[in-house]
Amino acid sequence: MNPERIALITDSTCDLPLSLLAEKEITMVPLSVSWEDAEFLDNVELSTDQFYARLAAAEDLPTTSAPPVGLFLEAFEKLRSQGFTHVLGLFLTRKFSGTVQSAQTAAKMISGLTLEMLDSRSASWGQGLLVLHAHQLIQSGLPFDEITAQVQVRCRASLVAFSLGKLDALQRGGRIGKASAFLGNAFGIRPILALPGDTGEIEVAGKVRSSQATIQALLLQAQKHVGLQGLVQGVTVLHGARPDMAATLLAAFQNSGDNWKNLSIGRIGAVIGTHVGPDVWGIALC
Repeated sequence: MNPERIALITDSTCDLPLSLLAEKEITMVPLSVSWEDAEFLDNVELSTDQFYARLAAAEDLPTTSAPPVGLFLEAFEKLRSQGFTHVLGLFLTRKFSGTVQSAQTAAKMISGLTLEMLDSRSASWGQGLLVLHAHQLIQSGLPFDEITAQVQVRCRASLVAFSLGKLDALQRGGRIGKASAFLGNAFGIRPILALPGDTGEIEVAGKVRSSQATIQALLLQAQKHVGLQGLVQGVTVLHGARPDMAATLLAAFQNSGDNWKNLSIGRIGAVIGTHVGPDVWGIALC
């Protein structure tokens, strides 16, 4: 029997439902979403439904920020008081946020625990699936060092790929110009973006002009990725506020003839949704 008592910690951008996190006893530290003069803890004081409803009516985009070191210290101290000896953390890619750096700083400030705070090299349900994979490894009774090594390997083998739908959110956030957004919307050009774990950075995976072409491109991305990296946790079809496209994409995967593991639908939460907008839909694989 493994004498190590291992806790798992992540941040709110994993987009796993609070009920699932509670069921599996996974600690979640929230990022913050600031709108005008109000600040909300992501998925604690501002639900995903509330976020997208407010986003639809807002003129300005909110801003997001990483958790302060103090929040991580509080979480670590609580886990230590509960008798845990080891803590494994998986956080939003450092290319998007300073969250993992805050966790690593806090880890250096506490004694009585063995801690590994990892960059998931992913986001949203890509990160969430990695967290669920880590939970399975912990439940299997493997030693902490072996779990950490296996999770690090899997982080580099994850994939998130998605379509942005309308480009308004990127334009409003200053990520593309008004002309690019207008031309993209007017001519129906939709970029397909990918976040592969081997780089942890967003890249353009293709450009299409229809929803059906997007579905086929995402399916092809998944097939190629699984052929190279395999699949240990499953496939999540993700979306911001497009349940219609998520259902259509899920059906395409179900009818593809491939033996996909653990197909499900998940929502993209407020922090990632701030940067990609409500029309985003795509896939996460781990």
